[in-house]
Amino acid sequence: MDALSNEVYKHHRDVVYTVMGFMPGPADQAAATAAYMAAMDKWGKTFLGDGKFVLGDKLSIADFKAVPYFWAAICCEPKVDGLKVPAQIKEYVDAFFGAVDAAKILKEYGGYSIAEYAASRPKLA
Repeated sequence: MDALSNEVYKHHRDVVYTVMGFMPGPADQAAATAAYMAAMDKWGKTFLGDGKFVLGDKLSIADFKAVPYFWAAICCEPKVDGLKVPAQIKEYVDAFFGAVDAAKILKEYGGYSIAEYAASRPKLA
């Protein structure tokens, strides 16, 4: 969880929080987007082995911490030129949604879910 907070989140802010309107964009959005994709890729290769989750086939608190961030990135893909969430991360998020019924609130929650909010935001210029 520290790696997510220390290595991925700093790049997450520059991309996802910019889309969501929570902070102004970085001076070089393309570089920030590339750094974010690299951080997600590294996190996936480091913490997602052959299993579906951080602990293999068993869910852990780490998955509940990480998935909302990665889901937000997936939701922001159409809003950021060049943003492509790594396939391994997308598979991980899909596995989480398949294992956790309550995760559906990340997709639909009366206009207040991550997906719904991201969809309402303009594309970054």
